[in-house]
Amino acid sequence: MKKAQGLSLNFVIVGIIALVVLVVVILIFTGGVTPVDKESSDMLLASFTNQCEQLNGIVKELDDSNTICGEKSQFERLGSVKDSQGKTWICCEK
Repeated sequence: MKKAQGLSLNFVIVGIIALVVLVVVILIFTGGVTPVDKESSDMLLASFTNQCEQLNGIVKELDDSNTICGEKSQFERLGSVKDSQGKTWICCEK
């Protein structure tokens, strides 16, 4: 009896699992993973606001018409977070 040639089933399964893990890691590091429901988004924004205030910062909404923190004397402190409506909020120096 002849043995099958080519890739084994185990090798293919391990390859698929590795590909899924790679996609998840890429999504995490590129910000592609966002909270699914409104409550977790709002909790994330509340936590972000608290951290910003502890750094003596102020949370501002980022829109297309302004620069990162509005004025050149202000700078971004923590990064940004999106709320349940898809608005982006940033932490700026007071």
